[in-house]
Amino acid sequence: MDQFNEYFEKYSELKDKKIAIAFSGGSDSLALLYMLSQKFNSKNLIALYVNHGLRDSKELSVESKINRENCLSLGVEYKEFILEKGEIEKLAKERNNGIEDAARFMRYNKLLSFCKENGYYALSTAHTIDDQLETMIMRTFNGASLLSLTCIKDMREQDSIKIIRPLLKYSKDDLRLKLKVAGLIWSEDTTNRSTDYLRNRIRKEISPKVESIFPDVKQIVYRNAQLFTGLVSIAQEKVNKMIESNIVNRKEYLLQEDIIRYNILSKLIKNFEVPSFKKIVHIDNVIKQKKEGYEKFGNIELLIKDDSFVINKFDSISQFSYVVEKIEDQTISVFDNKLIINSAENEDSTLLRIADEDISLPLIVRNLRSDDFLVTDGGTVDISKFLSNWKLKESDRKKVVVLEDRNGIVALFAKHLGGRDRLTNRVKTPLVGKTVRIYSIV
Repeated sequence: MDQFNEYFEKYSELKDKKIAIAFSGGSDSLALLYMLSQKFNSKNLIALYVNHGLRDSKELSVESKINRENCLSLGVEYKEFILEKGEIEKLAKERNNGIEDAARFMRYNKLLSFCKENGYYALSTAHTIDDQLETMIMRTFNGASLLSLTCIKDMREQDSIKIIRPLLKYSKDDLRLKLKVAGLIWSEDTTNRSTDYLRNRIRKEISPKVESIFPDVKQIVYRNAQLFTGLVSIAQEKVNKMIESNIVNRKEYLLQEDIIRYNILSKLIKNFEVPSFKKIVHIDNVIKQKKEGYEKFGNIELLIKDDSFVINKFDSISQFSYVVEKIEDQTISVFDNKLIINSAENEDSTLLRIADEDISLPLIVRNLRSDDFLVTDGGTVDISKFLSNWKLKESDRKKVVVLEDRNGIVALFAKHLGGRDRLTNRVKTPLVGKTVRIYSIV
């Protein structure tokens, strides 16, 4: 049995499933399309091509024509996505991690959205053993975490779609030979010749030298990537237990080995940006050295308070955070107002009443972020919709306050600004027999 069939024996659940192919038209993706069309019913396949708009329009037009002809000859449906001019550049600026990263992010977003909306079980990509070697070199010398040296996995899941890579044991030369025998012509992306992109430089300048010294390096890299995967699964269990929310127990964090701490930070920061290893190490040092305080690192912010720390996306509106380690009667200064936490009786039915045991400490008192939401009787609602309904001024929106615990936002405070105070559904439980406190901003 050859390597391709071995893959689908390993993942037998893919049989008779609808599979989309990330199709660039190059030799690797054409070989993938050809091999899948020979193995599966073509009606269950579709080739998805993303035009990033980053190359000459004439070259893209020729590439599109070749792609359509190849798909037609193989009996596979072909679909193009054309991105708006400047879309990639804008995203690269927002993510602050280069054109390559932005193009990849948007490409996967388009492809996975299509799969989800159209009932495709899997998205297949044409990564090869050459790509595996390049990734290993790139991550090693970028100072990446040891956990990332699993490199490219042969299957993973994203947004409920399986991302499959059945060609990881093949070299580019193996695939081109298959295409020549089949009489298929692939398109050539001229940007692949440029050394402006890191992966291209590795492919052209470093990989060939490594292979000339270590002829079996590709097989060794493939084997090591599989071994690292086993090690990583053990470490990830520990990491996942510690980051059930974005609030992390600082004492427990500091007891961990470097590899665990760095991976915890990487996973937290990835919610907001693509982190560099240098930034991760820097933030780790701050957490180790600083017992309390607030720090901003580019697009993210770090709040440390005694036994906990939290990482959020930095927002020009979000500049206030306070950690409550213990629930007790207290007053917290919030801008020109005060948050009162009080166990005294009060007949005002509009005040928010929350039972101590319904809260998972620590609590964070902070002002609103643009992506905040509240779970209501009618489902999940963006808090910005509430503010629009209440017709709050832009200047007042900056003073809206939320109360957040490990499980998400507990309460929204806008009554003091002319809006309303609201509770999330999970703390609207019967309060009889519980220690109940009133939360209000005055």
